[in-house]
Amino acid sequence: MFPASIRGQGVEYAIRDIMVEAERVQRSGKQLIQLNIGDPVKYGFETPIHIREALTRAMNSGLNYYSASEGIRELREAVAEKENRVNGAQIELTDVVVTSGISEGIMFAMGAIINPGDEVLMPDPCYPPYLTYAKFFGGKAVAYRTIEAKDWAPDLADLESKITSRTKLLVIVNPNNPCGSVYSKEQISNILGLAATHRIPVAADEIYDRIIFDGAFTSVASLAKDVPLIGLNGFSKAYLMTGWRLGYVYLQDPRGELRKFGMPFREWRG
Repeated sequence: MFPASIRGQGVEYAIRDIMVEAERVQRSGKQLIQLNIGDPVKYGFETPIHIREALTRAMNSGLNYYSASEGIRELREAVAEKENRVNGAQIELTDVVVTSGISEGIMFAMGAIINPGDEVLMPDPCYPPYLTYAKFFGGKAVAYRTIEAKDWAPDLADLESKITSRTKLLVIVNPNNPCGSVYSKEQISNILGLAATHRIPVAADEIYDRIIFDGAFTSVASLAKDVPLIGLNGFSKAYLMTGWRLGYVYLQDPRGELRKFGMPFREWRG
């Protein structure tokens, strides 16, 4: 037996880890409907025909070679256009990197920012890969409270009480996974105010931005004018393309705090 690395031993993914027990139950003869993964394509929803036809045309036209590392230019242009038009962002194609699903975007963000001992603020409960990747890169996941009685709204007082000199990133998941809450404009503004005051970059996971059943959605990008923002999104949910593993990450830095000096995130804090 070869021992796993210390880093590898900390890798967990609760959503998929539960499948070990689920498979045991299935072997006993019971039938299970697996809703631990948000995959509507498995249950009768289909990827739109125009998307499938476009992929077929591309393959049959010979477009099967390596793309640019940051993603195909046309796709990055389309992502920037969508985020600017729909979510009020202020980005260009050079701000966008295409990833293998949003999970790789989370890994990129954590790997670029976190050093051993750094802390990442994230909502509780939270999408598990945020906890895993923070730990994988030697950081510490620090959960801020959300209030069930208030539709899982973030507890601003609790969030602020957990900001320290080691806090290097503040994560917002909106619409929230797993609770489904949609933060109001005021709630987002209050969180961004704390981030600006303490000079903490923000990561906004908005993979469910186009799946809103009532009320309105406000993107963090439309309000983040004073802090660098890492936007995380993709095509799995709204476009029913889960198995395609297509996501993206973008950087919105309206004041040029990072680019102006060519400084990494942790130096901007200091």
